[in-house]
Amino acid sequence: TGWTCAESEEDGCDCSGCACEGVGSSDCVDLPGDISGTKWKDHDNNDCYTYGYMEEYGDYWCADFGDDNYNGEGSANEKCCTCGGGSTGGSSECFDLPGDISGTEWKNDEGNGHNIDGYDCLSYELNGWCAQFGEVYHSEGSANEKCCACGGGSTGTMRNGDLFPLPLSI
Repeated sequence: TGWTCAESEEDGCDCSGCACEGVGSSDCVDLPGDISGTKWKDHDNNDCYTYGYMEEYGDYWCADFGDDNYNGEGSANEKCCTCGGGSTGGSSECFDLPGDISGTEWKNDEGNGHNIDGYDCLSYELNGWCAQFGEVYHSEGSANEKCCACGGGSTGTMRNGDLFPLPLSI
């Protein structure tokens, strides 16, 4: 979705700064907020869907407010596909990344430390810990970099069918 062009891009439509209908928009994934690690919202609690809706009905929120980052979550123009942001790299399926030391499922250092009996990405998601504890670095990395639920993980391609994907560069 997003802005629709009156003409196709081949007919001279300028799609810079917007996701024109049929031009990569279906492959784009909205990015999470920088602080919360969850669904992006602006300072008035509007999400990417709201920005897209307003764009389609002639209120140009992406142009008017898209660069604003009042709450530290990032701007609509960088986070929302409908405003020309988001990510088109890899697939839309996110994979949690492995621990830095163990190379296996990421867990924090709670419990016995070093990936033993610690809390995993699912625990962070179910308990809503990403915003409060996601940036805390553990010996295996932080939840914000390793867990999809916290805005980390990867949507890169898989290595030879291995469990973990290659890192995504956006």
